[in-house]
Amino acid sequence: MNITIKATKYKLSPETEALIEEKLAAPLRLLGDESDRALLEIEIEDAPPEGRSSEPVRLVARLTIDGNVFYSEAVKPTPESAADRVRSERVRW
Repeated sequence: MNITIKATKYKLSPETEALIEEKLAAPLRLLGDESDRALLEIEIEDAPPEGRSSEPVRLVARLTIDGNVFYSEAVKPTPESAADRVRSERVRW
């Protein structure tokens, strides 16, 4: 499986990057042999405040398998909570 993580207007620490990758890549192990053909693109960026936090982040995940694209996104106060939300949406893919 190929995984790319892109940070836009966001200072992404190596620890946070590893945590996001771990949370979002783990469910893909269920794909078995198909995981070799999967591409997971993750983008994280600062998002405009929505009243809950002064520093929310937006996390977008695009999973491409054999030409099929699955998309999920979340705006949360922390990268970790955004990754959790995206992961829970991806389970429904």
